[in-house]
Amino acid sequence: MRRESITCKTLLVMLALAMLTAFPLTMQGSPLYHNFVILPELTVTSGQAFAMSVSLHNEAALEGLILPLQIRLVDCINIDSISFVGSRLDGHGAVSTLINNGNHAALIDFSAYAKDAEISDFLPAGDGVIATFYLKVAPDAAPVAVVVDTTIFYGGGGIYTLYDTTGVNVEDYFVSGLIHVVKENPDVTRCLALHEGWNLISWDVDTPDDDVETIVKDIKGCIDVVLGFEQGAATYD
Repeated sequence: MRRESITCKTLLVMLALAMLTAFPLTMQGSPLYHNFVILPELTVTSGQAFAMSVSLHNEAALEGLILPLQIRLVDCINIDSISFVGSRLDGHGAVSTLINNGNHAALIDFSAYAKDAEISDFLPAGDGVIATFYLKVAPDAAPVAVVVDTTIFYGGGGIYTLYDTTGVNVEDYFVSGLIHVVKENPDVTRCLALHEGWNLISWDVDTPDDDVETIVKDIKGCIDVVLGFEQGAATYD
């Protein structure tokens, strides 16, 4: 009985490994067959304008692509524009976009001009950026982790959709990315108590931002900076 149990467990493990080999997963959890979309993980600060690139890997030419994106559950990020300049879609077929900041959502819709595999308007097989989104964080945004995904929006059905050169739907998958909004580091003020005459000041420079030359650069004349004065494990200016 125990031998049969061990054999059964072994077979289950082998079957699971075989399925994983046949249907591996992307970072977003989507089956990785021949085509997949990649959304990045970014860190931005409150008030920052930034770019987010969307990439596509496809092993065969495509006639069409529908990619709906939505910024989930927050109002602190707006989509300003979408650019295809220098992207894989630049110069191929027709691309339309739709931005709805009421829903913090956008849609990319690419289609080739002709249904002929010999026409260059089809998106060739390849890998790389297909679009760049330009966004901005509200200046008063609190720290938060923001999910960007292919949610249900304008008929996207919660997925991105790819079509081969015969118009057949070849991929329908959900994908997500992440934007970490953090507070910008506050300015640090350093005060040096100076007296009439010469002052000898030591300054710990173990941290790169504490550069005494930068601190006193606006004071004109009568300043000598000696670098490399060491005491124990610390180095001083």
